[in-house]
Amino acid sequence: MSDYIHYAVIGAFALLAMLSALTWTLIVFKTLLYARVALGNRRFAARRGDHAGLSMPADDDVTGSLNARLQRAVCVALRDLDAVAPDVPATLITWDRRDLLERTLAREIRRAQRSLERGLAVLASIANVAPFVGLFGTVFGIVQTLQSMTASAANGIEAIAGPIGQALVATGIGIGVAIPAVLAYNLFLRRQKMVTAGLDEFGQDLIALAEQRRFKIDPPVHAALPSASTPGAVRQAAV
Repeated sequence: MSDYIHYAVIGAFALLAMLSALTWTLIVFKTLLYARVALGNRRFAARRGDHAGLSMPADDDVTGSLNARLQRAVCVALRDLDAVAPDVPATLITWDRRDLLERTLAREIRRAQRSLERGLAVLASIANVAPFVGLFGTVFGIVQTLQSMTASAANGIEAIAGPIGQALVATGIGIGVAIPAVLAYNLFLRRQKMVTAGLDEFGQDLIALAEQRRFKIDPPVHAALPSASTPGAVRQAAV
């Protein structure tokens, strides 16, 4: 029986070590994820610059920026709608196309939100479970200590204090594993809400921009500029 209790204590410590490693892996992963999202949005905003048009973003912008993905979804929706019904009556333009853009943006924001929420449930579970795993190890550690004392006929506070103190270490380790998980969960949940709120604001700006341009897509910035390699363009620029 004592062997099984010993293995239970070792298993509790091993499980706590695994939970701690998983917690810090998720912390590093989520930190890099939000840093990449912030950097991608800043780069996309810098490339847009003063050209606040409704043009199809470049592929590299879409890869690294959530805002660029929203703008691409809007441009694709308007492009497909123009291909199906290029001559929509003016009375139907504002209502139908705005509703289309709102549904498109809501779908893209939900998709981004799901990707940002990935791993949060694991952190919450670790924060709730780790203290009980530590307590589980402590209980079996105390049982093992009492059995050892009974077998050796030892008595006195000196025989009890040391082994029970070692058994209580499992509870401390469980709490130590849970604290980073709780802090990381709250931090990343707040970051996820902030990013989602930013996407909502950018989506509303895209809808307003689309209405301003009567739901027409602008040509890409590089396509709107004259090519320097064309002689005619060079002569026009010189004039």
